[in-house]
Amino acid sequence: MLRPVGEVDLSTHPILKTGLAEALKVSQRVLVDMTDVAYIDSIGVKTLLRYHEKASMLGARLALTNPSALLRSLIDILDRDHSLTVFRSLDAALQDP
Repeated sequence: MLRPVGEVDLSTHPILKTGLAEALKVSQRVLVDMTDVAYIDSIGVKTLLRYHEKASMLGARLALTNPSALLRSLIDILDRDHSLTVFRSLDAALQDP
């Protein structure tokens, strides 16, 4: 599981990219817990969506948990095919096969 903290924006999205890349190297199922993300901009969301696509190409799965209202809104706008799995809680994500 990956748990970003603080802000995910133009200056910090490379840290998220590195974490996602490393997580996909060691797991076929990557959960990104967004509980401690205070702010995320469209660059951050696009980073999540790109790595979701990469996970799919690798036969892996990337999903988000605990998204803020802002993040849910941005995903609704930017995830045109609605393919990114978003769970309202970590418990819900862990119960999903």
